[in-house]
Amino acid sequence: MKLNNVELINIHNVLQALAQQKIAGAFKFKLLKLTKAVGEEARTVIESLEFKEDGKVKESEENEEILKVEQDVSLPKINEKDLEPLEISVADLLVLEPIIDKGDDK
Repeated sequence: MKLNNVELINIHNVLQALAQQKIAGAFKFKLLKLTKAVGEEARTVIESLEFKEDGKVKESEENEEILKVEQDVSLPKINEKDLEPLEISVADLLVLEPIIDKGDDK
């Protein structure tokens, strides 16, 4: 799938937040695998960015270019039914949409 670096970092951030929740069953292992895969991709991007002293991304042309770059990444998808029991905002669902397998309801 193709994702730009902003999307990749945003997905990484949402998965990190979900990882803090108590999750039952096999889905926690799917989430672990996905979080690791996205984390590796996002780490490369984050390490290439320039940051301000307060830890925020510095606004610069170089950073803007890096964040706009589109990557072809191979990420496992998660089933939308697995997300149902979790407390997750609509905004977070929108971020995760590229990696959600909607199953037969497409």
